[in-house]
Amino acid sequence: MPRQPRRQELSPTPEPVPNYGDSPSMLDKVGATAEVAREKVDNAANSAWRNAKKYIPSALLHRSAQDYYLMFYNLLNIGLWTYLLVLVTAHLLTPSPPPTVLNPAPGPTISSSTASETLGAYLKNIFRPFKNVKATSTGFTSTNSHKFSALEKGTGYITSILHTFIERSRTTYSARGIGVYTLIIQSMALLEVVHSALGIVKSPVQTTAMQVASRLAVVWWFVEAEPSARTSTFYSTMLVAWSLSEIIRSQYYMASLLHLTPPRAHTNRLVATSIDILTYIRYSAFYILYPLGSGSEYMLMLKGFPSFPSKSAAIATKGGWNLLSAKGVPAWKVFFQRVKVWVTSWDAGAWARVPFVFIWPAGLFILMTYMQSQRRKALGRGSGRSTASGRTVVGRKK
Repeated sequence: MPRQPRRQELSPTPEPVPNYGDSPSMLDKVGATAEVAREKVDNAANSAWRNAKKYIPSALLHRSAQDYYLMFYNLLNIGLWTYLLVLVTAHLLTPSPPPTVLNPAPGPTISSSTASETLGAYLKNIFRPFKNVKATSTGFTSTNSHKFSALEKGTGYITSILHTFIERSRTTYSARGIGVYTLIIQSMALLEVVHSALGIVKSPVQTTAMQVASRLAVVWWFVEAEPSARTSTFYSTMLVAWSLSEIIRSQYYMASLLHLTPPRAHTNRLVATSIDILTYIRYSAFYILYPLGSGSEYMLMLKGFPSFPSKSAAIATKGGWNLLSAKGVPAWKVFFQRVKVWVTSWDAGAWARVPFVFIWPAGLFILMTYMQSQRRKALGRGSGRSTASGRTVVGRKK
């Protein structure tokens, strides 16, 4: 009988125990999803940056933090001084009470006006004080009593303009908050001294500190302490000179930071011409703006002294009666008596200004000498501008 094969009994296979440590958790899934999203965002940002770089000047790329700071500072300086210049100009050219720049024709219907109507109202306000002005033998009036010659009309028109300008310039400090804006903007110039001291800019510390200190003395001391200085015409001329000089200087520094000056061989012709003009203005405008600004500062400083006494006021004093009783007194003795009366009327503030009477002209001479030397370096002695590779004529490449 054949043997039956033994049937092998196999033990039952145990069921696999699930290993929960090998399966991804909910936190891992969220992290993976976030990583994928981050990669997509990075790729999109890199693609957008590559496209944007095509329209960004190369001078703005890969610059140091110091360069970016100086760019921001000069742009801010240009904006603030331009705003102040607009305020002063608008005040001098528009009737009192003056409207604001953004609201040139104040009134209940200005909000519904179009841009062209707003501009027209602004131009109308500018020329309104000089409308129908006619010259007379005693001044100027708006009546048409009789005919005048062309010379008389022209003289009366110019006289009216100067009279209006002087009258408005007396209220520049209090109009539109100009005095407050000037105080804030000029105080920010302390950063100029810090920049020079830290070597961020190449300007000499002594010259920069002297210029900033003189302006701070004007706005914080000479003007704030003397009411007559705040109502002086020289306050307006000083602000105009300051604003123009700061705008020109900051624009030139900004062009230098953008590597636009001096123009290179590959520089666009129009850009090169513009930079050459800006360079010439930068190193030539000081011949007018520095004396105008410093002269106005000097006159505001002198406002702190008492008025020079008249001859009658000097004679009215005790020493003046002795001069009056004497016969044949020379004029110089009377003059010195007036000076004596004037000096004895000085207070502590006037005596504190005495050193500045001599410091101011010396400071102006130092600044003019320094700018003259800088002009020779930048423009050369002849026509054109000196560069590292030769001479560049204005508007042309080497």
